Amino acid sequence: MRDLSALLNAWRAHLPDRSPRGIIREFPATIAITAIIATTSLATRGMAGTRYELLLSRIGMSYAEVWERDFWHLFTATFIQSEPGIGLGMLVLLLSGLALTELQIGTWRTVLTFFTADWVCTVVTATLLRGLVHLDIARITEGFHDYDAGSSAAGVATLAAGIVLLFPNRLARIALALLVAWNVASIGIIELGPAMVHTVAVAVGALYAQVIWRHPIAPRLPTSFGVHRVTDAQA
Repeated sequence: MRDLSALLNAWRAHLPDRSPRGIIREFPATIAITAIIATTSLATRGMAGTRYELLLSRIGMSYAEVWERDFWHLFTATFIQSEPGIGLGMLVLLLSGLALTELQIGTWRTVLTFFTADWVCTVVTATLLRGLVHLDIARITEGFHDYDAGSSAAGVATLAAGIVLLFPNRLARIALALLVAWNVASIGIIELGPAMVHTVAVAVGALYAQVIWRHPIAPRLPTSFGVHRVTDAQA
């Protein structure tokens, strides 16, 4: 309890005040990125199927085209979703992942993590699918060639980075294992490409936190948090 109390006291020094100005000052990247993606995605809400497929072919890309199309498609594909509009779950993912990470590593590091992790996830997933497509399995072939877009991989990677930055190793491993299990289970529910890129995103986000952003500016949970320790007196 003393560890948790010390953590909460330390975090109060980093958390913003409750005024709108304080929240905007503490989370500019979270607010700006979520607002832009929500706006651009909602602008597509009324598009019919064929019209939206045309938009995807112009702004997004298939995994088969990662090495063939202009690099800027990696950037623009983040700002619309694979389906018209945007769901509440996506907004919650973006807000939670971005805010958790921004509070710990700052604004510009969070922006860099969000976009570059998304691009890394796309390239890695495209490489994996390129290797698997030779198995001549219809679902893999479709996932490799279908046009796709979205900000979910960036959101998952940012959330994974925030979890690793916040929690000590043991709790981080548990949380990441749950994220991976959720994404692997979704392979039977959603399309193969998105399911694979989300799983890759967990690993990429964790690597960002462990290798690139090893020193968060906000305090992480103590290593003893959530672990029962027997003291000499108790023994």
